[in-house]
Amino acid sequence: MKRPSIKRRIIHAGTISVLGSGAAIVLGMALNVLIARAWKKPELMGEYTAFKMFLSLFGTIAVLSLPRAVLKFTAEYEEQGRPDRVRALFSTVFLFLTLTCVLIALVSLVFSPLLGNLIHLRVDGPKALLLGATLLLATYSLLSSTLFLGLLQNVRGFVISISSLLAMTGLAVWAYLVRPFPVYLLLVAGYLISGLLGLFLVRRQGLLALRFDRGELRRAFAFALPLVLVSGMDFLVEWSDRISLGAYFGPREIGLFSAGLFVFSAARRLPLSLTEVLVPSYSKISVSGKEVLSRAFAKNIVFYGVIFFFLTLSIFLYRREIIALLYPEEYAAAASVLGIISWAFIFSAVANPGSSLLIGSGYTKLNSINYAIGVGVFVPSVFVFTRLWGTTGAATAKLLTQVVTTAGMLIILKTKIRLRIDLRPLGRLAVFAAAVGGLMLLLRRLTPSLGAGLPILAILYFGGVWLIVLSEEDKDYLRDILRQARQGRGMFKEPGVEWENK
Repeated sequence: MKRPSIKRRIIHAGTISVLGSGAAIVLGMALNVLIARAWKKPELMGEYTAFKMFLSLFGTIAVLSLPRAVLKFTAEYEEQGRPDRVRALFSTVFLFLTLTCVLIALVSLVFSPLLGNLIHLRVDGPKALLLGATLLLATYSLLSSTLFLGLLQNVRGFVISISSLLAMTGLAVWAYLVRPFPVYLLLVAGYLISGLLGLFLVRRQGLLALRFDRGELRRAFAFALPLVLVSGMDFLVEWSDRISLGAYFGPREIGLFSAGLFVFSAARRLPLSLTEVLVPSYSKISVSGKEVLSRAFAKNIVFYGVIFFFLTLSIFLYRREIIALLYPEEYAAAASVLGIISWAFIFSAVANPGSSLLIGSGYTKLNSINYAIGVGVFVPSVFVFTRLWGTTGAATAKLLTQVVTTAGMLIILKTKIRLRIDLRPLGRLAVFAAAVGGLMLLLRRLTPSLGAGLPILAILYFGGVWLIVLSEEDKDYLRDILRQARQGRGMFKEPGVEWENK
């Protein structure tokens, strides 16, 4: 049976990513709202966020960016028809990360209480022990879902990811209806389910064995080591705002900031779900030369821009209504955080697909340099701005970092990679979005509510984008995506690994 073309497989995987992320957004939103309403106090939201932060910190140290190597080389081996090498790679990385996670879990027993004191949060021995166990389960979940994304089997990948959200949401419903329990137990239960499910699915396809291949580990390390620095810097970009808020003010401000940031992150997740598709896709496309790579990137930033510019307009215009709809009145201050951060969507349209291109094409060092520049701006600014303006200062620092990394990405792509990027379509889209935003501000008194204003904004924006902004080629591409989305259950059928080399 002839295998579908790369283009059709990319469209299939991208569509599944969007659908899966849509489900994850709904579950994540429900979980966040339930946490706020079941545990009520913003400081308990802060405790939940702090536990996630500790997991992210120790996970960054333990996994050494090796899941990124699994993503890249799995895509290459699958394209070459070498599932035997996929199994050797995954099994080797699995065994190695099991060892590193156990070691880091032991270290966390000492350092978790110290880190808790830094942000005015008590972390005792039982909490630290649960943190270590959850780290191992979270790593299994990440590694297995990454494997399936590299194989462009996105249904399996997102089933693993969503299973943790399903478990946490179910427990949050229990806490809301019956009685709250320690909030950090949500994460323990969620990663227990997704970690074990991921291992089951990988084992079922015969991709996990007690096999250690030094050659695969060396190759994975050669690719991943430049990304270790990126992962560390990414942790600083992701969590320095919460660290500074906790150090200066405590868990309550962490909770307030996290509430506003969650809405931004949830809205951002749907288009950014394509990132895990873009990395292996750029790996495949890059072999065709820079001209093809340039056209693919230019097309990506336009489609990203269509979604991100709309998100900027809708969230900024109705930030107060969104916060009031989702959270108790104790969280009203989160609206200012959401309004400031919403402008970062504009710059994500270039920065995020650009980062995927650099990683997928093998330019990991250049990607690291760009992140380093952003971190160099963010870390000092967030501590200064937070001390001066609290949660709004932390949001401003986050926006400033996005501006810097986007400018750096464009410079790298044009001068170092020497891609010919046509930014005129994105510029036309920006002008059109600004015009729609200005019109909505004039109509603001007529459409004060979210329910009345958002449909009007959507009709004006997407109708104008289709009629004025998009080219016929763009429209044909979108029609192709829609045709595949209409396949019904056939969209969710994915082949397993074929063990015969061709």
